[in-house]
Amino acid sequence: MKEITTHMSSVVGMTLGYIRMARFDILRDDFQISSLFERLSSCTPRQEICTILQRFFCSYLGSHLASQCLKQQIIDQEVLDMAYEFLLLGSDSDVASGKLKLATLYLLQNNGLLAENILRNILENYTFLVSNIHTEAIKDLIIFRIVNENISFTNVLRYYLAFPVPYLPSEMYCTPTALIPEMFRSTGSDQHALNPRKDYRKSWAVVDPKLYLHFLQHQCYHQQNKITHKMIALSNMIWVILHEELKYKDTALNLLAYCLKEDEFLVQSYAVLSKSMKMNNHYNAAKWQIARLLHAVFKWIGGSH
Repeated sequence: MKEITTHMSSVVGMTLGYIRMARFDILRDDFQISSLFERLSSCTPRQEICTILQRFFCSYLGSHLASQCLKQQIIDQEVLDMAYEFLLLGSDSDVASGKLKLATLYLLQNNGLLAENILRNILENYTFLVSNIHTEAIKDLIIFRIVNENISFTNVLRYYLAFPVPYLPSEMYCTPTALIPEMFRSTGSDQHALNPRKDYRKSWAVVDPKLYLHFLQHQCYHQQNKITHKMIALSNMIWVILHEELKYKDTALNLLAYCLKEDEFLVQSYAVLSKSMKMNNHYNAAKWQIARLLHAVFKWIGGSH
């Protein structure tokens, strides 16, 4: 029992170390949330803001714990159960991001039905009122609702806001296969030009929530061999890319290309990857996907003769 407790303390300590290194920069810079919290300080109790941040922290902690656990040859079920508990505590952080991380872990553990239920619940709550928080206009709308409509900041997050979903390299073992190349998108001269102190976020995989929702649905239905449902999810991904204002569009295109390749639409997958590369020729995981796609094409040509 003492050994298990020591092991769990070690894993938790390592996880907290990774989170401390990240310093929640993903919330501060990429999501531009620090200025929002500063502006809310006059109309939102400090305790409520702390409770909200705790949910984000629990989501990160659960994901890190799960990754540290899953990379071991023999999975420590007690640690994995703790990871699930933290992810559940963080699942109510906003409309989607916490729940999407929880659904991802269920999916990677081959529990597609539970993942599907979570995704369906997110979709039901993902109304036209939900916004991605990366513009000043959205922050102004939040302040307006809190001050003039007497809605708490907690409920604004739960019902009206969806944050991007980030995965750090230390979360690799609970990250979908399709997103892992995003952690290695710096290659060749790009990698040599990086400043480790300033550009460490180049090794993070971050995806817009609505696109990621439909991607996970596609993966669920692929796992369950529900072909019709899978094609609907693929169509929804295309619609989101064409009509939504995405912050991480190259990542969205790369995920779409991955699904097209998985469904054996190789030509279409290559076309999407080419479009991704045109949008962003540097720090783009499409380079890895194109290499894998060409390998699959040559393998298919070799097998057809």
